[in-house]
Amino acid sequence: GTHFARAYERANGTLVPGEVNGEQGSLIPASIRDDQDRVVANIWGPAPFDGSVLFDLITSSPDWDDTVLFDTKPTLAATPVSYAPSAIAMVLPARMGWPGLVALWFGRVANLAVYLALVALAVHVATAFRWTLAIAALFPMNLGIAASLSPDGLTIGAFLLVVAVWTRVWNPPCPADGDEQTGRFARARNRSVTPKGTATMVLASGLLLALTKPPYCGILLAFPALLVLRCRDRRVQAASVAGVVALAVGGLAIAASSGSYQGASVAFGDPIAYQPDVQRERLLSDPLGFLGRCLGNWFSELGSTVQRWVRNVGYWETQLPAWVPWVAVIALVVAAMVLDRHDLLRLRGFARVIFGAAALGMVLGVALLDDLLSGREPEASSTAGEFEPI
Repeated sequence: GTHFARAYERANGTLVPGEVNGEQGSLIPASIRDDQDRVVANIWGPAPFDGSVLFDLITSSPDWDDTVLFDTKPTLAATPVSYAPSAIAMVLPARMGWPGLVALWFGRVANLAVYLALVALAVHVATAFRWTLAIAALFPMNLGIAASLSPDGLTIGAFLLVVAVWTRVWNPPCPADGDEQTGRFARARNRSVTPKGTATMVLASGLLLALTKPPYCGILLAFPALLVLRCRDRRVQAASVAGVVALAVGGLAIAASSGSYQGASVAFGDPIAYQPDVQRERLLSDPLGFLGRCLGNWFSELGSTVQRWVRNVGYWETQLPAWVPWVAVIALVVAAMVLDRHDLLRLRGFARVIFGAAALGMVLGVALLDDLLSGREPEASSTAGEFEPI
């Protein structure tokens, strides 16, 4: 409901949620909110879902003269770019006054189409680990999210595209030889391995990620990390500069929306007493301990994470036995290692840990940046000194 309200308002011409009587949110027709409440009541309530509800949804007629404010503050953690595919697709049904259910499906189909296009482009662009990229993209949870109105689908697609471009910098394609160079596609391929072409690809994919969900752009550190291996390679130099530029844009986006992440965390969980000074001291005084807790938390949650990867289609959990996800994940990981074994064997030394180092840098960088940019004083609380380190 939250993502739908943001995308639907965006389709009606509003870039970001505004304020009404001191409350921030998105204005949508009251009939659509009623439709959402009816669906929620049928799913979670005692009444089974029946045809009458579907008939009511299909015959609903939104009226922009009768609107309600929907709380969409949590969506401010994502930029307007994240909602562009669904919002553009929803322009026609929103302007024509078609039922909200129709607008919902227009937006979902558009999001899924854009996601699959990004995945196809990533597999086409990659010069290594193509099977791994395809398998990661087709996990049930990722497909389910991509077919929703969540901006996470576009984020995952952009992330995979950045990884694909990195493989192209790390393992450049060989230029065509002889007469093959005269072909139109061959010339385009040759241009893509020049420093300028490489920088363009890195910048385009990096900006898409930075303007979709800015914190994830920390993975762009993987490009300058290649300088350790090939510091005199002009293509690597160009890719590093482009990666840093995209990273800077992502940093500015984080700075512009720093407070929004706090709003999202409060909206989706229990109220949090923010104590930036306390958290900054804990982070800087023991950064290795912080990383250790992050890794420990990740591995301790691996069991439930594996279940979500396979059993969850978007946000809905399928009724599969608990052992099925483990078998599926192990089989897919082994398949990726076998199918991409030549790339895996070629990825050795420092290159093998670049993405691990970039991920750790992203964790620390985002934590520090959000902390330093918040500029808030610790809130008064009787338990201010009793919070466990996070």
